[in-house]
Amino acid sequence: MAKIPLKPNNETFTDTQWQAIFDEGDHLLVSASAGSGKTTVLVRRVIEKLKSGVGVDELLIVTFT
Repeated sequence: MAKIPLKPNNETFTDTQWQAIFDEGDHLLVSASAGSGKTTVLVRRVIEKLKSGVGVDELLIVTFT
């Protein structure tokens, strides 16, 4: 199990958002109010997954309003 990297002091994500970005679980539900950064968290999570070697064909991202 990979450890969640330390959040840099200049990072704008909250601690909870940072945990969601680096969570190693297979499934993740992000639920919050409008304008709270849900889409930004999901995009960053996908970027981190791709950087770690996860293939595009292994990801399913679903959003709705």
